[in-house]
Amino acid sequence: MTLAEMLLRDATAVLESSHIAFSTSSELPDYCRFDIPATLPNGFDVSLEAESSAVTVYWGNCHTRFEKTKSIDLLVDGVLGLVRDMLSPKMRILELRAGGRPYKGMLQCFRNESWSTEQSMTLVFLY
Repeated sequence: MTLAEMLLRDATAVLESSHIAFSTSSELPDYCRFDIPATLPNGFDVSLEAESSAVTVYWGNCHTRFEKTKSIDLLVDGVLGLVRDMLSPKMRILELRAGGRPYKGMLQCFRNESWSTEQSMTLVFLY
């Protein structure tokens, strides 16, 4: 089973059993994409894109890439764990802006009565 096929199978099962709205597109065996729309007015969309050796998770204007290092089982588990956390109310995106344009996105988790940054990404834009 390829990475894209496993992600398609496992993510579909998890999202359907959780009654989470999503859409998919795929060109199996090497590519699939999931789009999960925001469910709250201040929420954010999450997308997953699997290629032959990596999965990229898109959140807001940012992304996180998971490269295959050992088994695809561990990779898919890690990706779905992050998505589970992203869909909880204890995660948010903090976006910093200059001149009305985003320049940095931070994925934050609410822990011990405060928000802490789990991941951040600086955005490059040209004028």
